This record gives sequence, structure tokens and C-alpha cells, in this order.
Amino acid sequence: LLMADGEELYSMGMSPDTIIGKKLKDFSGAKELKTLEKHYSEAFSRGKKVSFETRLKNQDYFINAIPINGNENGNSSLLVLGVNATVIKKTEAELLKLNQAVYQAPSPIVITNMKGEITYANPKFEYVTGYSAPEIEGKPASILRSGKHNPAFYRDLWETILGGQTWRGEFFNTKKDGTNYWELASISPLKNKMGRIIGFVKVSEDVTEIKHIQRELKEAKDRAEIANIYKNNFLANMSHEIRTPMNGIIGFSNLLKNTGLTTSEKEEYVRIIHNNSLQLLNLIDDIIDISKIEAGELKIVIGECHIIQLMYELKLMFEHEKDMLRKDELEIVLKIPDGYENLVVKTDSIRIKQILTNLISNALKFTHQGKIEFGFEIKNAEMIFFVKDTGIGIPEDKLEIIFNRF
Repeated sequence: LLMADGEELYSMGMSPDTIIGKKLKDFSGAKELKTLEKHYSEAFSRGKKVSFETRLKNQDYFINAIPINGNENGNSSLLVLGVNATVIKKTEAELLKLNQAVYQAPSPIVITNMKGEITYANPKFEYVTGYSAPEIEGKPASILRSGKHNPAFYRDLWETILGGQTWRGEFFNTKKDGTNYWELASISPLKNKMGRIIGFVKVSEDVTEIKHIQRELKEAKDRAEIANIYKNNFLANMSHEIRTPMNGIIGFSNLLKNTGLTTSEKEEYVRIIHNNSLQLLNLIDDIIDISKIEAGELKIVIGECHIIQLMYELKLMFEHEKDMLRKDELEIVLKIPDGYENLVVKTDSIRIKQILTNLISNALKFTHQGKIEFGFEIKNAEMIFFVKDTGIGIPEDKLEIIFNRF
């Protein structure tokens, strides 16, 4: 005799009235009947409850078969309690799937109770923070705090999640080894069937590298904007620098058309045109060199350079330029250490001359009296070139700026 409550019978498509008096074979297939007979016989023979799982009417059941001795007919019977396991097994499968999803998730996941104490952390959390599951179980989630966020930050967080809402934001936390990291987190309340909050779940992502890249991009953007300002200023200055000698060349060229000029006036105008032409040529050379540097095409050619000869050539050139500028109260001094008169070094002589020419030319431009000293000295097997002048110089607060782009 199979006895069960009405709900179970109805779920199998049978009512109590239709099942009483029936034999097992009347509602079981051959395979099901064999399983039932085996376990029921075992219950009778052992005189104890037998629990097993089987399929009846294409559904899974958990069955307990309990022997009952001495019924009203004096015969032994079985009380059979069957629970439909189909829904239970489906729920278990879903729970297992969810558990595996959380366990294998590529993001750190933490579950806490109402007090914020950690009750579960997946392996990814352990990988990111360095804390193992036994170490952090029962510990407050605040174990990761770095101290960067103020109390108002956490008050807003708790007010949000206790109000049943999801909080989203960034934490600057500390790992077990003391290193800090940024994480983008989402914290949501966990609710039971009654809608009551029973805990919280945090899903996060380590965004330290992303923050680092963002910071670098911002700094690069700021540098580019500053460089663009300098470049615009540079181009504006270049326009002025080009226009100045050009005006001199055009203006004095027109004056030469005047047939009433004396020989000395003509020589003076020619001298001015010549100087402005040299100034314009140097400016063009500088612009070309800047373009080559920007394009990475400025080539360095290493060869033997007779330094002393190069220095005397520079002195002679600037003595002549000084005379052309009529700076009679200015002295140009070349200083060479003793014993290096025949010094030959391997370098790019063109670039060395270009650098010194630019520095001395600048000194000549801003020095009207006194002297300009240039040369080199040897210190600790290093050759140090220098250019000194008694001109207006550069203010202390601008010394670093001259090394910025443009």
C-alpha cells in the first residue's frame, strides 16, 4: 500500500480514492517497480526506515519508506512519504550554477552581514587584496580602508545601501602588503523572501592601472596644451624676428636708389643690409634645425675636431661682428687652459660650433659694454664649454623655463 498526502498524489495525477487497493505495478513502470520493490523489501526485512531517490511518472522523488507493525489487521505495513524533488533539484542546480559563477568570477566579490562583517569572498578578491578567505572571514570590510576617504563618504554609502539602494563609487584601499589600489565598486543589499535586508554584496574591479593611464593622459594633455601655447608664442615671435630684418633689407635697399647719396652713406646702408641679411639667414637656419629636430632627422656626424682652431675662428668671427655693431666698449675674451693647444676630440664639429655660435651671439646681442668670455676647461676627464657675459642676464625665476620646449 502506497500512502502519501493528497498534494503529492495529485501531482502524480492520482487521488486517494483511486490509489487505495492498487498494487505497485498499477502506477509504476517496470523499471520503477523494480526499484520500489527493492527498497520496500529492504525496509520490511530490516524493520527500519529506508530512504532513496527515484523517478515516478517522469519526475524525481525523495522517498522514505517506514515499516509500521501491528495495524488493525495485524499485518505489517509501510508508511511511504514521497517528496517531489524535481523543483528542489532544479533549484539546487541553479544554486550550484550561481555559486560557480560567483566563485569563478573575474571580479572580486564580497558578501557581508548587516554589520559589514565579511561572510564570503571569492578567489579573485583574495588575488587582488592578498587576504585569504580564513584571514578575512568575520572581519569588517573596513580592513581594506586606507584612510583617504572622510567619514561623510562612508555615511553616504551606508545610508544608500540601508535604504535598499545600490551604491556605486570608487575606493582607494590598502592591500595586505600595504600597497594602495583603486577599485570601482558596486554594493547592493541582499534581501530575503520577505524583502528584508539580510546582508550586502560588493562587486568591484581593480582600476589602479586605468587611473594611472588616465593621469598620464591628463598630464600629457596639459603638457601638450602648454607646449602649444609656447609654440604659438614662438611662431608669433618668429614672425616678428623675420619681419624686422626684412624691413631693414627692403627699406635700405629702397634708400640706395637715391642718387644723391654720398659714398659713406651708401657703405653704411650696404652694411645694414648685409647685417640684416645675415640675421635673416641665421634665423632661417634655426627654423630649419627646429623642424629637423621635431621630425627626428637632425643627424649627428662624429669626426675629428680641432677644438682650438674652432675657438679661434669663433673669436675672429665675433670680433668682426662686434665691430660691425660698433660695440667699442665691449671686449671678447677667449680662455683656453694651458697644455691643450693641440687638442683633438671626436665630436660633431658643426653642432659644437652651432651651439657656441648661438650662445655667443645671444651674449653679444644683450651685452653692450664689459666683456664676453668663452672657452672650455677640463674637469675630471670632462670637457666643459662656457659662455659668460656682463649683459642683463636671466632673472632667477626664469632660469628653469629656458629649458622648456620653445
